[in-house]
Formats: sequence, structure tokens, C-alpha cells
Amino acid sequence: MSELSVQAEPCSHKTASPAGMGGSKNQWVVILVGPIAALAVLALGVKSETSPSPLTWLLLLANLAVSWTGLSWATLKSFRPVSYVYFLFTLGWLGIAPVVQVLSGQAAWGDWQVVRRSDDVNAALTLLILGNLGFFTGVRLSYALPGRKQRDEQTSRRARVYLLALTALLAVVLPAAISAQGGVASRFQSRWERFDSGQGIYGAELGVSQGLFNYLPVSLGVAVAIISIREFQESRGRGRVVPLLGVSVSMLALALMANPISATRFISAIAWGSVLLTTCWPRRRWASRALLVLGLGVVLFAYPSLSQTRNNDDIGYATARTWTSAMTSGDFDGFQQTVNAQAYAQTMGHTKGMHSVSAALFFVPRSVWHEKAEPATLEVSEFAGYWFTDLSLPIQAELFLDWGMGGMPLALLGLGMISGLIDRDWGQPTWRSGCWFAPLVAPAMLAIVRGPLTSLVGIYLPAVLILWLWIILRRANHNEGVG
Repeated sequence: MSELSVQAEPCSHKTASPAGMGGSKNQWVVILVGPIAALAVLALGVKSETSPSPLTWLLLLANLAVSWTGLSWATLKSFRPVSYVYFLFTLGWLGIAPVVQVLSGQAAWGDWQVVRRSDDVNAALTLLILGNLGFFTGVRLSYALPGRKQRDEQTSRRARVYLLALTALLAVVLPAAISAQGGVASRFQSRWERFDSGQGIYGAELGVSQGLFNYLPVSLGVAVAIISIREFQESRGRGRVVPLLGVSVSMLALALMANPISATRFISAIAWGSVLLTTCWPRRRWASRALLVLGLGVVLFAYPSLSQTRNNDDIGYATARTWTSAMTSGDFDGFQQTVNAQAYAQTMGHTKGMHSVSAALFFVPRSVWHEKAEPATLEVSEFAGYWFTDLSLPIQAELFLDWGMGGMPLALLGLGMISGLIDRDWGQPTWRSGCWFAPLVAPAMLAIVRGPLTSLVGIYLPAVLILWLWIILRRANHNEGVG
């Protein structure tokens, strides 16, 4: 038997059924009661400054219900990591936050009128509902597709050389990136401290330099970490040498380039979320439900608390003092940006896919492609009259700008099908092709949902391509044999 044929499952030894929601009455009670209870608690707990119409109440409830149903489906029977992150974040950021904002009549950047215009609020809620239904439909359709026969794959010699080459490239890129950022000490300073001291890459230096020195080390680090951790778990004896080297170099790279002190919250979440998911491979039902509780605690309390504890004076708005003010702060501007995106489209028209294509071709510099679109959030925020324009833009709103109300749900349906295929592989007894993507795509869903699409595509898309090539090379053992 080859030394690489052992399947390691460090954090789970029994997987739940990959079937659908099932017929458990308790699960359906949770699904049906959850959104109603949440809306009732918010209605009673938030000091209301407005009087929403019955239609607005119905849309708020429906918006909560779609995200809660998706989250329940992703956790109550088996763990589906990509769907879990998508619906968890949409529940808190685009489900509960809009309820607080509409009831309180408050929103970020002093633009309170954006959540007080009933027709605009209803249109934005409808957009979110249709988008999330499209994603959920895509996920469920992926589970209806015929199952793929999985070969008992072992790592080829060519794949090992590939891993070694990736590790060497990371070892070369990392020192250059650290030097460009001002040295090792600068990687343990906040972004504002580096900006004030003139260190780092900002403003006119963005573009190629941003990609090479900010994003490439993280992208390489995440991909090498996922491959190396899993290979180390599967290997024995001398077969662990190259994976151990990859783990060591990638952990150093992520500690320097993706630590929560100097990197954004979303970069840190993608990097360390990938490491944790690869290491643990959580699939058991108890782990799934534990993650449901933990995730709700994060989106409802931990994430809002960041607005209550960090100093936001440098970017022009006061630190939130209460939970309600946190839910109406700049950290929860997704819903108002959805309203703004619809107003922008009504005046300026749809962009016919330019933002989506520009995000996919992020590596093409504007000096070569002069028509390359700016990040959509800059246009929307400037149109809304905000002085600070580097804001979020939910994927539902950005795809609406590109494709309209008809194309947006279809685009999200496609994304849902891809996500579902990855989730389906994750729940199988053995490590399958989709399992290589799941640790990366799941936490990357935070950045994808928050938007704009161009924000962190330079991190997760190259890592996806690296992993895709790894899968191809790993399968080469059928022709060359395993060393």
C-alpha cells in the first residue's frame, strides 16, 4: 500500500447524510419560527422612529426567512461550508441589519433618508429576496445532479514538484512584499499607522504593486497552506517532508501578511478560515450545529461589537456606542448601498456586465485596458453624494447593476450551483476534488457577498486557479504512477 493512501480525518470521523433538509418536525419548527421570532424581538427591542407599511413588514420577514432557511439547510442535517457562510452573512448583514435600520430610521454616513423612502426600501428588499432565492435554488439544483464517480487518487510525483515550486515561489515573494511594506515591524501595525508613517502601498501606487506585494503573498500562502496541510495529514514518513516545508512557509507568510492587526478583517478571515477548515474538515452533525450557534454569535454580537470598540474617527464617523448604533454604522452599509445601487441604475442605466468582467480580468492593468470599469461601489457612493466612497456593495446589488433584475438572480443561481457542488463533495466520506476548494471558497464568500467584486478577487481567484491546477496534476498518477 502506498504511504499516501491513508485518509486522515482529524476533527471528524462520521459524516451526516448529504441528502436534503429531511422531514424532522423539530427542524421545520426551527425554520418556520426563527424568522418570525427574530422580527418580533427586533420590533420590540429597537426604538422605532418610523412606521413601516404592511408590505415593508412582509418583505422584511421574507428577507429574513430566505436567509434563515438557507442557513438552516446548510447546518441542521449536515455541514455545507460555502452555503453556511453565504447565508450566515446575508442573515446578519442584509437580513437583520435592514430591520434595525428601517425601524430606527437611521443609516450610515448621515444618510438617514435612504432607509425612510418606503418605495425604495421595498424595491431593495425585493432585490435581496430574489437574489438569495436564486442562490439557494442553485445550491439545491446542484444536489439533484447525478453523482460523480470518485477515483481513489494519490498524489503524483509531478504534483509534489508543483507543491515544492509553489513553496519556493512563496519564499521568494514574501521577503520582497515585506520590504515593500516597510519591514517586518510594519506588518504588526494597523493600516492607519502605516499610512500615517508613509509605509505600505496606497493611492497612486495601487494596481500592479498592490497585486504583487499585498495580494500575491496571501493568495499563494492560502493555496500552499490548504495543499500542504492536507498532504501532511495524508502522508507518512518521508512523504511528509515537502508538505511540512509548505506548512512552515505558508504559516509564516499568513502570520505576516494576513494577521488581524495589519490586514483587513476579510483578508484575515479568508486566510485563517481556510487554515481551520482544512485542518478540521468539520462534517459531523454536532459540529455543524455548534458552528450554527457560533456563527450566529459572531454576526449578531462579535461583528457589531467591532464598531463599538474600534476608533473610526480616521474615516469620518463616530464610534458606535450601542448595538443598535453599530447595526446602523458603516460596517452595516450593505442595505443602504443596495438602495443606492437601484437609484444609480435608474438614472445611469445598467452596465451590461462590465463590472463582472473587470473583476474576472483583474490582472489586466488599466494602462492596457482603458475601458476597464472602476469598482462599482465608487460610482454608486459618489452618485449618492458620500464623501467617503470606498464602501461595500453587496453582490446582489452589483450583479443588478450589471445584469438587471432578470439577470441578477440567474447569475446568483449559477454561483449557487458551483457552491453546491463544492458543498456536496465536502460531505462525502473521503476527500474529493471539491474539498480542495471548500476551505478557500467558504470564507471568501464573506468578501464576495460584501463586495464589490473587485475588492479581494486578487486573493481568492488566483488561489482557486492554483488549487485547480493542483487537482489536475494530482490525477496524473494514473499515467505516471505514484512515487
